[in-house]
Amino acid sequence: MNRKNINSLFLLSIGLVVAGCTQVSTSSQSTSPSSSSSVVSSSSSASSSSSSSSSSSSSSVEPLSNTDLFIVGDSTLCSFDDSTYFYPRYGYGTKINEYLKEEANIVNLALSGRSSKSFLSESNYTKLKTDLGEGDYLLIAFGHNDEKNDDASRFTDATKPTGDNTSFKYHLYEHYVKLAIEKGATPILCSPIVRLSNKDDYSGNNAHITNNGDYGKAVIDLAIEKNIDYVDMTTLTKELYTDLGYEEAKYLHAVTAGKSATEP
Repeated sequence: MNRKNINSLFLLSIGLVVAGCTQVSTSSQSTSPSSSSSVVSSSSSASSSSSSSSSSSSSSVEPLSNTDLFIVGDSTLCSFDDSTYFYPRYGYGTKINEYLKEEANIVNLALSGRSSKSFLSESNYTKLKTDLGEGDYLLIAFGHNDEKNDDASRFTDATKPTGDNTSFKYHLYEHYVKLAIEKGATPILCSPIVRLSNKDDYSGNNAHITNNGDYGKAVIDLAIEKNIDYVDMTTLTKELYTDLGYEEAKYLHAVTAGKSATEP
């Protein structure tokens, strides 16, 4: 199996999807596989294309239908089953198949409110350890809840190095990246999407830069340190929301059931 060819498809697909969205762009883009670690770090890199990309995949590439993509993370990726909102809520983990040329088997284990630390106590983590296998992919996207330093069950520190067992990078690497590598699967790290700002201000806390570190940068630093594929969703969503402006970007987020049906 040509893993890099499939990897580039996953990375591009993830980069095109916005977490928690009720409206999803359907523009098609292509990218050519890289011989090194595949990275989507901004919307400009995600949109770059190559005329040779379609021909670079050989017949030896395993069909995506035979590929399992496991997803772990928080509410920005998980599925929802409720009637609280006027528009249905969708974490971006539920929409990835819509951006693949053919469907893969998506195993979305993401859960709302979890951090890289608290997820370890869930039955979904047990399922991940049991079911993840050789040739699979594991998309890892935490951060929103890791930064909550008032909750010891969820908090991890983004200022500390990978070797410190209280750090964000330690939890990502020891419990997810290493698990994937040991199982013969391919890990893909995603930095957290920005928090929506009604002032179009995507700095500080809205970009997950806190007194306990820069959580988006910690993900990317870990990926570079360990030579792991990653998607910079923090930058992608910051650029998208800034381009749209708050009045449009807010409709990419959950809208309560009390909202008038005549409004967009």
